[in-house]
Amino acid sequence: IVNRNIYFNIPIYQRLYVWKELQVNKLLEDIFTAYDRKEENYYLGGVVTFLNGDRHDLIDGQQRFTTLWLICMVISSMNQNVCDEMKRFCGSEKELRLKFTIRPKITEFLMNLLINERHIDEDNAKIADVKNMVDAIGNIKTFCEADEHRHSLEGLASYIMNNIILVRTEIPEETDLNKLFELINGRGQQLSQSDILKSHILNLIRHEINEDESMLIRYGQIWNACADMDEFVEHNIQQEDPSLTSKDRPVHDKESGGDEDGIT
Repeated sequence: IVNRNIYFNIPIYQRLYVWKELQVNKLLEDIFTAYDRKEENYYLGGVVTFLNGDRHDLIDGQQRFTTLWLICMVISSMNQNVCDEMKRFCGSEKELRLKFTIRPKITEFLMNLLINERHIDEDNAKIADVKNMVDAIGNIKTFCEADEHRHSLEGLASYIMNNIILVRTEIPEETDLNKLFELINGRGQQLSQSDILKSHILNLIRHEINEDESMLIRYGQIWNACADMDEFVEHNIQQEDPSLTSKDRPVHDKESGGDEDGIT
């Protein structure tokens, strides 16, 4: 990945980052155990990718690969003496190894992490994707700071970069990505019908708006806000983009005699 300069992207139809403490710590413990036992290789599993321009869309394996990448980000920030390959794997100030197509706030948050900016923007931290990553990063830091781990970070970094095996399957150009996404995700946690519909609609919209990324971001935010039926839509909109105020939100009821800032 590093030597061939392969960069990855989380496409518009993928789920949010959802791994919790149990999954993150299990991966950390498995990798550290393999390192401590001097096992020749640690097999992380497989990912399925699709070449999309100059990046490879992660069709399957997003959660696992993202967590591995976060582990490398944290170790690199905690120990400046880790191998150069790990620093390059994380990315640079110009380009992260992993990009999130319609979630610029995540990219902003991770770029700040890469350049060791310790302050976490409170608005960004409220976004579901970012919150899950903040929690995962906290779990990784706690693991790495433990007495039995903190003196081994340089060796662990070298083991990760040289001994972890990731099997990557590149799918053909003519593949129906939406259909493949449905089939792959059907074997684990089931996709909701709204997830499947979202992937089809955003794929159609992408061509109608000439690949305008800012418009894709907006459509994705609107869809996510409306799809969550457990909260009010206006609350969900603010969760998707905390910079929005009530005056910025799209629907105003100026005919009802209520507050002009209210939302119908």
